[in-house]
Amino acid sequence: MGATGEQERNVIKYYEKTAEEYDKEYEVLIFKKLYDKITWRYIEPYLPVSGVVLDAGGGTGKWTIPIVEKGLKVVLYDISREMLNVARRKIVEKNLENMVVFKEGDICEIDFPDDSFDFVLAEGDPISYCSNPDKAVGELARVLKPECFMAAGVDSLFSIVRGMLVRKGPRRPSKSLGR
Repeated sequence: MGATGEQERNVIKYYEKTAEEYDKEYEVLIFKKLYDKITWRYIEPYLPVSGVVLDAGGGTGKWTIPIVEKGLKVVLYDISREMLNVARRKIVEKNLENMVVFKEGDICEIDFPDDSFDFVLAEGDPISYCSNPDKAVGELARVLKPECFMAAGVDSLFSIVRGMLVRKGPRRPSKSLGR
């Protein structure tokens, strides 16, 4: 992994602390389940019939598992070692480990050659959490083979501002962020 800035270090710290409980946080949110179903509906038709998928910022393997179950190989790439450890346990439990390569790294500096992947997925907003989103998108595009597809999710600045207005001001950072 290349040199990381303060923002990346804070992201790593947060996910290292929350990795074990991360999936549980989303299991109870009905809107998140609906979001996931809709997201899968749009991702699935663009997956290649065969090849290798990059799950960039893939965390605990939420998207890696259904992609592997479709018969595709996946490189699960995440900045957090603990998130990758959780993903590895889940994937081993399902006996899918021979289809997945786990790689720790920063999406702003992807250490794969140009044109390496048949599909690139960056769902769960990893682009939103890096200090240089333009560089991250450039890296994701660089490792994508020509004529292949990329799907990415990003946090909307509008939703952050709207949330601040509803709360009448900026939210104070949680103790788990950066501490």
